[in-house]
Amino acid sequence: MRAYTVEQVAEMLHVGRDKVYYLLRTGQLRSLKIGKLRRITEQQLAEFIASLDKAVELGTSRDVSAIVWQWGAEPSERSNACGCTDTQA
Repeated sequence: MRAYTVEQVAEMLHVGRDKVYYLLRTGQLRSLKIGKLRRITEQQLAEFIASLDKAVELGTSRDVSAIVWQWGAEPSERSNACGCTDTQA
């Protein structure tokens, strides 16, 4: 299992570090705390991305769209946990 820093996750999601801390603070993204350090596992990142996709499927994408637009990327341009581009709109 691999664990990423907040900065690495921010880079993967094409968002700022502050946005990742916001997602952590609001419980939208889970993490592990090791001492004073925050680490986000591959599984936690995949769960977060799946929750975005599920919200879109359920039609509750209003909040999801706000997050995606704040990222500065179209839903079709965001990356999934493996770093692959999500090609579904």
